[in-house]
Amino acid sequence: MEPRFTRGEYWLLETVFEGGRPLRCLNEPGVASALNKPGHGLDRNALADTLERLLRTGLVGFSRISTGGCEGPFIHGLDRAEIVAALDEDHEALDESYYGLTPEGGRQWEAFAAPNWDRYVERHERPSRSGRWTIGVLISPVRDQVERLLEGAQYMGHAVDPKYVHHRLIRPWQATYWKQLPHGYLVSYRFDKVEHRRWDENPHWFMELIDNRRWCRWI
Repeated sequence: MEPRFTRGEYWLLETVFEGGRPLRCLNEPGVASALNKPGHGLDRNALADTLERLLRTGLVGFSRISTGGCEGPFIHGLDRAEIVAALDEDHEALDESYYGLTPEGGRQWEAFAAPNWDRYVERHERPSRSGRWTIGVLISPVRDQVERLLEGAQYMGHAVDPKYVHHRLIRPWQATYWKQLPHGYLVSYRFDKVEHRRWDENPHWFMELIDNRRWCRWI
């Protein structure tokens, strides 16, 4: 049977399917604009109630940044007073309380959201070992997707150096902190940042490729 969630419950689960987030950011006025999506619609008490309920049903857990942070593991429990205190934590504190999906939370989110993992793409940037360059990284279970994204890197403001493009097959691939896939095709490339056109001026094929709604039913 498909899981049933309230709007607030699903919002909290979906927000951390790729990585945990500090609890205090959930209570900030600008959370919707920061995440570029509608807000959770919960006041402070309802937010604490919902987090406590998700914890009680084993769908989320908590972690301190010094013991895992956004990658978990999210196994620690907090009582209501601790959840409320974490919502009010100072964003400049060295230690923060994060929340994220448990393995069961990941399974239930997946059952409801029905993601097509073949369309999932991880995109991130990192400094080179020397610190002199920026490296772009693309990973997907489908090789064609990373090749096409590499072709469209210019639309992300990346001027790719063709002499420094590397391909690798990962078996297995830890796609998220809770989800492992049989394999992933990885492309890393060195690039310079350049000015790029507005998103609505990019080619239709590229916008379809990066549209999250095409890989997941509810996002």
